[in-house]
Amino acid sequence: MSLIKKLTRYCAKCQTEHEKLGYFNSESNSLWDNYFLCSQCFKKAFNQLTKKQKGEWWFYNEKIKIS
Repeated sequence: MSLIKKLTRYCAKCQTEHEKLGYFNSESNSLWDNYFLCSQCFKKAFNQLTKKQKGEWWFYNEKIKIS
């Protein structure tokens, strides 16, 4: 007997199905840390991080003001 395991594409936060999910691992005390989130929920969780925590992500580029 073979067991078939299906991978679901449901966002852990909004509980809806999406084509693409992102793994949110901020190593913080976020409620949604280590979960797969859709793009909208990922953005919301990311925006709740501190600037220092955001700086650890490769895609975050804080604009620097030159005086």
